[in-house]
Amino acid sequence: MMMITSDAIAADMNKRVFKVLKDRYEASERKIDLIQANRTNKDLAREFLESDGVHLYLEDLKVNRIRFNLEVKRLANLEKQYIAREREILNDPLAKVDPKDVCPNLHALLQLNGPLDIVDKSLGESKMTKILDEISKMKKMDALPAMMQKFQERHEVFKAKMKGR
Repeated sequence: MMMITSDAIAADMNKRVFKVLKDRYEASERKIDLIQANRTNKDLAREFLESDGVHLYLEDLKVNRIRFNLEVKRLANLEKQYIAREREILNDPLAKVDPKDVCPNLHALLQLNGPLDIVDKSLGESKMTKILDEISKMKKMDALPAMMQKFQERHEVFKAKMKGR
């Protein structure tokens, strides 16, 4: 997203990146479904709770949510700049300018249910976070409280260190 600096680049990125993301995310979720289908609850819980990859994923998810929100704000600001420039060209600071006319590709990216929606959803409620939530609520597993405690302790090692926080 940070490569988008104009309406033309927004069109290119939409075609090359965002249109294929849905298939990539669905493929990843199918892999997770296969893992889940081929494990007992106990084995699945153990694999998830002992995996360094899960810790890295959770921390990347936090950082990527922040980056995504900042990029959406930047793109919205870029759209406002297009509108301001069009008003300047028209020599009318109050002119009604439709972003669909001056930056249609950028505007399309920013719409609800638009191309960025798939990224937003994947950063929100992912299959992995749902499984972790299910694991934390599992019954009939004597070892679960100890596994969850160890997971929380281990997760402290992986937490993203942000300056000023």
